Amino acid sequence: MFSRTPLARLGCAVLLSALVLGACGDDESTSDTVAPPPKFVMSYVAGDTENQFLEELFAQGLANPDGANLRISRLSPVADLGLLYDQLAADRIQIMPVYSQQLLTMLRAKAGKTGEAMPVTVAEQVTKINELLPKGLSMGSASTGEHKAAIACTAAIVDKNTLTDLSGLAKVASTLVLAAPAGFDTATPLGAATLKDTYGITFKSVVTVADDAAITATFKDKLADCVVIDNGSALLVKSSLSPLRDDKGLVPGNAVIPLFQIDVPEDVVAVIEQITERVTNRNLTSILSVVAGGMQPHVAAKSFLETAQPDPVVESSTPGTGSAPAGSSPAGSSPAGSSPAGSSPAATAPPATTPSATTPGTSG
Repeated sequence: MFSRTPLARLGCAVLLSALVLGACGDDESTSDTVAPPPKFVMSYVAGDTENQFLEELFAQGLANPDGANLRISRLSPVADLGLLYDQLAADRIQIMPVYSQQLLTMLRAKAGKTGEAMPVTVAEQVTKINELLPKGLSMGSASTGEHKAAIACTAAIVDKNTLTDLSGLAKVASTLVLAAPAGFDTATPLGAATLKDTYGITFKSVVTVADDAAITATFKDKLADCVVIDNGSALLVKSSLSPLRDDKGLVPGNAVIPLFQIDVPEDVVAVIEQITERVTNRNLTSILSVVAGGMQPHVAAKSFLETAQPDPVVESSTPGTGSAPAGSSPAGSSPAGSSPAGSSPAATAPPATTPSATTPGTSG
């Protein structure tokens, strides 16, 4: 039998209190007694702003009165992801959002199964994680948004060619200049050879950039059209770049996955799932870029919850119309820089997530 979480223990305490009050026969006092919201304990990895952002995202979402209405208590941050996981396994915290690659790597290390190749798709990673996850823990759905290396292009190129993914880029790459780090020709998983083999992409030419400052200068001087970059880089906002979706899964997936104690109530799990559903490629890329640029994780999480929405669901076209519902698109298909109408104030950076008043200046 699994140990009870603080939620379960609190439920027993509330029930016991109710029985005691009822035995006293004070009907008026019992009718006025309102149990406090259940308490959830969370923590994060010290110095890891992305991990702190994910913790804040779920903490604030679960505390929302319109959601789970939990009272969130925070333990002091820990030194690394392994220690955070140990806190969860020991029932000292009840939820731990983490990236799928990080989670699988950590579980393999704990099981002495290091050295195995990382599965390419998130679905394959989830299968391997389930094989290693102890019985006392449960895993929520993986997000459609993934944090990984990408190719991003300027807004002008994206708009001119209506680009959303690397398959679309293949049709025009021969006319474009790519900025990439040294060794790009033979780099894996994202390199010149792998792009050609998987997508048939060959660029007109490639310019070498050594660091963020070089990337900033390259696009300021309009010397390149696209760049190899982390899809959570602060430079996406600064240089108006939109990462393209890796629609054939060249780079191994890296989605957000919430782990939690197995006896967390179903209504709380439902709210966890709703939060994860909003972590799409567009929304995750946008918010990580401003976190990388210096926005405080708790501010970024608040902004995300206020504005980011799940991707529209593509429905079957109405017979005779030949079209899908207006504004619908596949999950993760919209590039950074696009957002549903009315989803964010004008002149915000990035779109759909961050009010302009809270966006700090970024630096290369």
